Amino acid sequence: MKDSLALNKIAAAIIGAALIAMIVGFVGKSLYQPASNVVLEKPGYEILIATDANPKMDEKQADSPEAVGPEAVSPLLASADLAKGEKLTSKCSACHSFNAGGATKVGPNLYDIINADMARDSDYAYSSALAAMGEKWTYENLNLFLASPKTYIAGTKMNYGGLKKVNDRANLIVYMRDLSDNPAPLP
Repeated sequence: MKDSLALNKIAAAIIGAALIAMIVGFVGKSLYQPASNVVLEKPGYEILIATDANPKMDEKQADSPEAVGPEAVSPLLASADLAKGEKLTSKCSACHSFNAGGATKVGPNLYDIINADMARDSDYAYSSALAAMGEKWTYENLNLFLASPKTYIAGTKMNYGGLKKVNDRANLIVYMRDLSDNPAPLP
């Protein structure tokens, strides 16, 4: 014998589930109601990094705990590993050469780069953003650039995402320091 009310039970279950979903929606909306009159200039949050290239950040912001940026590399340079740094250049060698008098590839030659002008290679067409920096590749400038090239120099042609680990950056920088006839002194 079939239950004559089976279709009524199914319809009641569907209507009941719909009512519960509506009630949960109304309660959720009443608990969290975003301000509808706020219009953002651009979506998301701007993260400021304390660098000479970022004029938007003043000293007060740079000293605040909210200031975000890569860790300083200088304290790690004395104990950095040249062999690990050389191994890391495999990521770079598709675009850069590292030997004295090496060819300009997609990117400039990086031999003797420590304390050299940022846009030193006349055979390479640097981005206007990097050429406008007018600075030298110090240990900390390299650290900031290698951590996130596009964050440090907005408009750079370098398409590499960066080295996130400070130890990797220290190892690479010490190896690049060693690529010189007269290596720069460590800080």
